[in-house]
Amino acid sequence: MNIKRESDDKGTEQMQFDQGWWDFVLSNEPVQHNDESGSPNLKKNPRDFDDGNDWVYIEKLYQNDVIIEVTIIGYNKGGLLAKADKLQGFIPVSHILYETQPEKTQDQLDLFKERVGNITKVKVIECNRALNKVVLSERAAQTENGKRKELIASLVPNSIVQGRVTNITNFGIFVDLGGVEGLVHISELSWGRVRRPEDHAKLGDMISVLILSIDPKDMHVALSIKRLNPNPWFELERKYQPGDIISAKISKILPYGAFAELEEGVEGLIHISTVEMNDKIKDLNEVFNVNQTVFVEILHIDSKKHRLGLALSKTEK
Repeated sequence: MNIKRESDDKGTEQMQFDQGWWDFVLSNEPVQHNDESGSPNLKKNPRDFDDGNDWVYIEKLYQNDVIIEVTIIGYNKGGLLAKADKLQGFIPVSHILYETQPEKTQDQLDLFKERVGNITKVKVIECNRALNKVVLSERAAQTENGKRKELIASLVPNSIVQGRVTNITNFGIFVDLGGVEGLVHISELSWGRVRRPEDHAKLGDMISVLILSIDPKDMHVALSIKRLNPNPWFELERKYQPGDIISAKISKILPYGAFAELEEGVEGLIHISTVEMNDKIKDLNEVFNVNQTVFVEILHIDSKKHRLGLALSKTEK
């Protein structure tokens, strides 16, 4: 999975996501389904099934944005395996409809198990003959035939839109833009350190997002929350100079130093070499506590590389 960063002529960092980033959304977990006796079987990957896909038919479904009915035949942590005449595909977790989304993985798997044998409506949202990959979506089927293509065509990069949070994963937040889902990758949630995506939004929330990029072919939309606000690093050199002593909050402690947050999105490193140590102090956990407020001296600032060198100061200047 590669995430490339480029800057425009204003110095604003732009994200470009390659196909590996989107593939990361899908799971390679073993798929569980039932054999003729009703006993569960495991197969390594949805692609290992003898699917009998009719690719001409599947590509027409995809191009025309058509709703079809499929039967759930298996599941794994990543989603549901589904089959219909002439096709078999995978419904990722982010594209599954829930009355109430389970909070625990086992509850989700139990729910998936109950759905085996059920019929549901989906749309083909991605198909790749070379990879033998067909991605289906229950969420996309909430809109009428052909509607997703119209919605994709109406979206404009760098515009701000409203959407509803439909799924939260460890790699980001999915947002429904009115029939098309986009992903706010974890790196696009905040200029600051992101510990858990669920700290930044809740299921069902209506939020504002910036459209980073649109892939009409694969109907992928990359979104950002952090870019709704200016990059705080661009203001850093204007606000502070080396030698300034200011207050900061300890955000992380490591063997070689402690990170301190000056403001949201701006952290600097207090290297262990700048901290007075003695024989009684074994490591920095005996000097600092997370969320502790300390005074630090600014040693150097590199806004372009997002690097800030700090030293522990005993008093405020």
